[in-house]
Amino acid sequence: MNNKPKKNWERELEGIYRSAVINKSHNLKDLYIKLERAAEKAINKREMPEGKEFIIPLGITSTLKMKFFAPFSEVYLLNKTNNEWEQILKKENTADFEYNNVLDFYDDILRTNGHTIGEAFPENLRDKLIEVKAGDLLNFEYGNTYLCTKNGTNGIHLKKIKDKDDNLSLKSFKNSEEFKLDLKDDTLQKFYVDNRSISGRLNLGQISVENTAQEYINSIYSNLKPHATKTIDFGPIRLHVKKSSFSNELKWYNNHGDRVDEKKVKMMIGYFNSKGVEREYNRKENTPFTIADDIENERQIEDCINNREFSKAYNLLKRYVENNKKSLTVTNKGYELNGDNFTATGYSFIYKDNEVKLYKLSYQNNDITKINKIEKEASRDDFINFYTSLYNRHRFELFKSNEEYINDKYKGMSPKLKRPILNDLSNKEIAVSDSGERKISLTEHKDIKISYTDEEIDNLIESFDYDEKEYDDINNYDFDPGDD
Repeated sequence: MNNKPKKNWERELEGIYRSAVINKSHNLKDLYIKLERAAEKAINKREMPEGKEFIIPLGITSTLKMKFFAPFSEVYLLNKTNNEWEQILKKENTADFEYNNVLDFYDDILRTNGHTIGEAFPENLRDKLIEVKAGDLLNFEYGNTYLCTKNGTNGIHLKKIKDKDDNLSLKSFKNSEEFKLDLKDDTLQKFYVDNRSISGRLNLGQISVENTAQEYINSIYSNLKPHATKTIDFGPIRLHVKKSSFSNELKWYNNHGDRVDEKKVKMMIGYFNSKGVEREYNRKENTPFTIADDIENERQIEDCINNREFSKAYNLLKRYVENNKKSLTVTNKGYELNGDNFTATGYSFIYKDNEVKLYKLSYQNNDITKINKIEKEASRDDFINFYTSLYNRHRFELFKSNEEYINDKYKGMSPKLKRPILNDLSNKEIAVSDSGERKISLTEHKDIKISYTDEEIDNLIESFDYDEKEYDDINNYDFDPGDD
């Protein structure tokens, strides 16, 4: 991986592009204009030489490349069939505002297909979903929370248990409609866009609902006397649990005394146990420069979490705030398990008195989305213990982008050779076993070539007849908590 510091114009271009990705934009014309203006300014200041290139991934649709000149730019589209760039906008066309028609055409393609500007989904996501078992909870940091109800050879069946935009309450844990997520590129791309972090990655906390919840419930049962009642806080959700005097069961109630189905309680236990740390980069003013820097820092922190290097994460965050001084604070927040309660807790790096200090935060209504207040100054060990406690509760998996994967695997290869490999990621070898199971894997890039075109792959997949009922009853997970 290239660790060479980026130049200002590189950071600005990256920040402009990343803003479009974060906002799920398909407006290529707007992105083109912003990039061209930034590049022209850098060229005129002699910070950037003419002819520099900038790659714009369009998900699984295609890839654009801008080549910057003053005052106008050229645009190329990648032909996936032969891995060659085809010029779609010349400098003279740009001067005549021809880009309006050309880029509007590609805007329409993205919009029609429900795609956005940004990278294609990480290829190992497909393999991961194939391995998910019925009863597993998939909790994407910065994304939605899903329960797998069944998994088979032709897709995974999910229920969205909590939407990322819902306020945390008892009602936010919904018994939503089950839907089938097939393993085709188009479906996976939309799923990826809905659940990626600001860095463009997928950060997944995974847990077995039944095993985790039952262990938690058994602990409460063993410590509760018959007919006794205990109050438990799941973040801002307060429940009351009562041990029956006549049967071996616990009964759950909300603050109004209404009964809460135990299946919904189990979903909540799974959710809080699989939730990691959210980080907020709070700035006085955001610019393309700082957006690019924040995302690069966030990627380094995600790598630390993936490797369980929480001490290194502490050092990176402290140094990052120190370098930005009074313009930035970084807050780390999540739900810590204290006894049986999940407590909203945060740690914030703040530049104060010419140094960076770490403060522990508490939250109104035990909710990490509410206004916080500084509780006390905290130590490095407090920070490390906080991260350790949250990530030791579940299996965490980081899905890097295809570009990062290729850069790691082919470190010594020139960008000119890496690009065809990246473009070839959507062209896969497909094999079908005697049982009818579909297996998809990446080609080995000993020789850079394309095995199939996209159309050939689609035709090949559709040529096999899959049985929709090809699931074992033992691989089903029922969730119907009612309308509490």
